[in-house]
Amino acid sequence: VGIASTCNAVGQTAGFFIAFTGYLVLNSYFEVQLGHFVTFWGIVFLLSAACVLQKSESAQENSADRCVKDAYQQASAIVRLPSVIKLSCILMTRAIAFSAAETLTQLKLLERGVPKQHMATLSACISPINILLPLFLTSWTAGERPLDCVMATWMLRAVVASGASLIIVLAPTDMHLTDQVPWGFYIVLFFWMSSYTALSTVHFVSFMAFYSRISDIAMGGTYMTLLNAVSNLGYKWTETATLFIMGSLTRSKCCSGPGGITESQKCSVSDVKIMCNNAGLDWIDIDGPFHLVVLMSPVLAFVWLRLARKHIISLQEGELSKWKVE
Repeated sequence: VGIASTCNAVGQTAGFFIAFTGYLVLNSYFEVQLGHFVTFWGIVFLLSAACVLQKSESAQENSADRCVKDAYQQASAIVRLPSVIKLSCILMTRAIAFSAAETLTQLKLLERGVPKQHMATLSACISPINILLPLFLTSWTAGERPLDCVMATWMLRAVVASGASLIIVLAPTDMHLTDQVPWGFYIVLFFWMSSYTALSTVHFVSFMAFYSRISDIAMGGTYMTLLNAVSNLGYKWTETATLFIMGSLTRSKCCSGPGGITESQKCSVSDVKIMCNNAGLDWIDIDGPFHLVVLMSPVLAFVWLRLARKHIISLQEGELSKWKVE
């Protein structure tokens, strides 16, 4: 189980790194076009699929041919299990405390003038942590209670997430006016991103190990796919809600840069933004709502853990039969 979750985590992390960070780095420093990048990996995918087709497998004696309809019937039976319903509630709410830091921090840094290629370079430097850390977590997540490490590091992750507020405060606002690289800020940003990424990876691997442990092998990949889909949905709806809420709360100003504010009236109309840019002024967002939401991360995490702890413990206890469809 531990090795299965480790392979899953390493494979997904390496894939995301190549697809997103890898392309940004290549595009920024080597001017690789998106079309060429997609074409190359499309050819790699087709060659990989051709190699897989060459592999022959012997059918198991108790295996049966299943169609797409059977897979959906299996998924429908799985989601009705009481244990799966309780786990789904946990997966749908676990990202609430961290959504603001994960969704908005990079946007705020780009707004402050941090170049995209610098962000891509930092992500590339952090990627080895994402890829190698699951290898060291195998002994921790291979047991019968892989979610214990989630509960043990939950509040630490929330505290680190609240550090995003300090990162935005320290971010220089005049990077587009000078060629000097703020190495001190980038060192702080690197350590913050590394710490948060490490804790996020711990939680990801732990949940993947739990999925591997409880999934009914008689249903093939249907069980794992369904739990992953619920988990991804939990992240996506919180991201969408965070962006929507922050978009309705955030107000902007026309500002001449470090020299001072030339127009203090709150603006939200696109025509005013165009006028501001045409006048040679900067259009910046007021960061108050961002800092408020990010600093609430430890509070939200504490409330969630207080409510979910007993349910997580109960899900890890008992026989695996409660996860099987009769």
